[in-house]
Amino acid sequence: MKFLLRVVVLKVILLFAFQIKASDSDKLLEKKIIGVWLSNSEWTHPDYPNKPIVDQGKDDYGADGVVRGFTISQYPESKRNWSYESKWWIKDSYLYMEIISESLGLLKQGFQTRDKILSISDKKMVLLAEDGTRLVRYRK
Repeated sequence: MKFLLRVVVLKVILLFAFQIKASDSDKLLEKKIIGVWLSNSEWTHPDYPNKPIVDQGKDDYGADGVVRGFTISQYPESKRNWSYESKWWIKDSYLYMEIISESLGLLKQGFQTRDKILSISDKKMVLLAEDGTRLVRYRK
């Protein structure tokens, strides 16, 4: 009986320690993400299967939990500028963003994204989107 009690107590202690570590980790990631990040990527649109779309973006993550950003997308025949403002937060090493407003009417207010944070250093952030796309950002 004493052995079983010790095992249960140890499990509770370890569970509590893990929860503290996870929340501390999230707080550290929140501190690291604050600032301006740049992106540059190519992707394929179904309407242009043989011509990649080039996106260049800038995101400014504020300590107030709001990110303001813009993306310039170079399509084969045109250029599109898109700006947005979102709430952001980190939980369990995932970066969540919820649209407050955006310039093209593509996303409704309240639309959310969730990206797994793979790493954040002083100069580089790597995320994994829910669709499996690897997103790389560089600190300005």
